[in-house]
Amino acid sequence: MIVLTAPRTTEDRIQGLELGADDHVTKPFNPHEVVLRLQAVLHRHGGSRQLSARGGGACRGSARACG
Repeated sequence: MIVLTAPRTTEDRIQGLELGADDHVTKPFNPHEVVLRLQAVLHRHGGSRQLSARGGGACRGSARACG
């Protein structure tokens, strides 16, 4: 699980990781960076699906949804 949030305190990010998140990304973020983080999580968990920020559906909806 990757947590995408508005900027928060270090303690909030640590708590999310302690509760089981694989990664934590705060807004604003680069969609390509999120795709690379997703690929890394999938790789660590035995997945092999390739994602793309363009045309691959990693960022759906408005541009605001991605940052």
